[in-house]
Amino acid sequence: MKNYQFPLDGSVVIIEDKIEEALPLIKLLSHEGIATTYYTGADLELPKKPIQKIRLAFVDIQLFGPSDSHSYAQNILKKLDSIIPEDNGPYILIVWSKTEDINAETLEREVMSWTKPPVVVLRLNKTYFFTTFVDESTRDVLIERVDSSLRTRFQTDDMSAVKKAIKDSYQHSVTLKAKENALQAISKELLSKLSGVDILQLFAVWENCINKTSGKIVESFSSLHKSDEYWRDNLRSTMCRMAHTQLGKRIDSVDDNELIKNAIKTLNQIFLGVLENTTFQNDDLLKAIKIDKDIVSFSRNENGKKYEIRWLVKSGEYQLYVDEKVFPVGEKPKKKDKISHLSKRGIGDSEKALIKCFIDEYLSIEPDINTKLFLDFNVFFNECPGIIYKKSVRGTYKRRRKLLENYLKPESKIFEKNRIIGKRQIEKARLNWNNVSQTLIRNGARKKTPNSILFNLNSEQTKDLDSKALNVLKNAQEDQTYVIKDNKLKEIIFIELNVVPACDHAQKKWIKMKVRLLPGIMLPEEYSEDLKGKNDVGASLAMYNTMPLLKIDNQCYQCAFDFRLLKSEDVPKIIRKRRKPWFKIRGEVLSDILSRLSSHASRVGVTFIE
Repeated sequence: MKNYQFPLDGSVVIIEDKIEEALPLIKLLSHEGIATTYYTGADLELPKKPIQKIRLAFVDIQLFGPSDSHSYAQNILKKLDSIIPEDNGPYILIVWSKTEDINAETLEREVMSWTKPPVVVLRLNKTYFFTTFVDESTRDVLIERVDSSLRTRFQTDDMSAVKKAIKDSYQHSVTLKAKENALQAISKELLSKLSGVDILQLFAVWENCINKTSGKIVESFSSLHKSDEYWRDNLRSTMCRMAHTQLGKRIDSVDDNELIKNAIKTLNQIFLGVLENTTFQNDDLLKAIKIDKDIVSFSRNENGKKYEIRWLVKSGEYQLYVDEKVFPVGEKPKKKDKISHLSKRGIGDSEKALIKCFIDEYLSIEPDINTKLFLDFNVFFNECPGIIYKKSVRGTYKRRRKLLENYLKPESKIFEKNRIIGKRQIEKARLNWNNVSQTLIRNGARKKTPNSILFNLNSEQTKDLDSKALNVLKNAQEDQTYVIKDNKLKEIIFIELNVVPACDHAQKKWIKMKVRLLPGIMLPEEYSEDLKGKNDVGASLAMYNTMPLLKIDNQCYQCAFDFRLLKSEDVPKIIRKRRKPWFKIRGEVLSDILSRLSSHASRVGVTFIE
């Protein structure tokens, strides 16, 4: 890429106290279609809170009078804090001045440790790109106006004296004028500085493509009708028809807001296809960065050393490097599930702990990305397809255990095998123990205390027990087989997924019927291999557990749903519960779940004789 691609969506800001010095830059950028936002830096002009994203900020270093460097830098950061939002993302800060300023170095250092640091700070001297010249045009215009107004009132000699006095005493304004190819020169400076962070240029070009895509869609629909006195009404009719594709017969019963909302939904469906065509035809985007497939790495500088995890694309294996050397020396590449073993290779406990944190951070990137791809936490509707609700499971451990048995293998780590009977069963056994033990002893069983009952009893040994005693044994046997520890149970989150079809939701058919909910669980990462369906074709047909690990509240979860537990709830019951959405599963994943659910529901049985 030869030139830096400036943002075209108005995310360029200029802070300059002298309008005559800001105007040439504004004109220079405007000539290339680059919209800018301008502030003098005065407090009254700054927004009460940040209202737009910023990708490029030109800041005049000489905004304030003489002061120490630290105070100077903090004053500028205060101005930037009023303009740059908390969730702004990456931006470039250009320190813009006519002379080398002693405060620039301090500003550069302090802004990088600020809460909203730029990706890079670039110092540019205005005089490299603009020339100064004396603007005499304003004085000449003033003299002409005086002459035309007063020539009939003064003698010629007197009028000449007046004009000479104005000419001699007038203070000429010194302004800036852009040099030839000034914007290209600024662009090259930016590119050279961004050589190490060229991924930022990729995002800049992509955002420009989004801006162009929305413009193409607006143009394509607005040009459907002839531009005449009926254009507005005709376009309203088109928007109404677009809303009808979402609402169906319910269109008569919705208000204007709902109508517009559903028309926009149709526009959104078109957007992705147009965006793909725009981006894939954009050479600047495809050439924005170069990726070396032989070295795909994740790096950190810790204690003066460069720690690096390299992904070997061809083999799918990983290696740890320290200061560009394989660590430990001669260590063979590891598969992903073995990469954590590398944390034991450090020299001393402190380095082992450092490497472990470094590897954990690397492994958490994948769940972070998948969470952004699959989940949306900005949920505005309580009831719509894809919404996930937390499910409160009340009752005994036995009920919770039964629910978990739908999802987990019997040998799961979360079920702790234990020979100790539950407290409630112990008390029941004690109350009935005399009768139970005497009968067992008569039938040949060894005498045991209630806490260590021998459960391997045959029917002959238990034939004389009454139903109450048998029930004591039965409950004790069940509870000794699987006992769930309270702290483990708290880590599992029971959930329900709204699987009402999108068309039924848009047309409010679900209000007349019932809401369909698909129960599931959010299982902590350490138990993910215990899910049914893993390496089990039969169980996998009834389970949806193919979602990758997701990271929520700094905890990684495996999400699973059981199609056999699909249920419906009456709408009044739903409304009465006032269920609060947790998050929403995005369209592509939701479609896959619904497709699998449909296949499970419509599976064909086979009749045969065994």
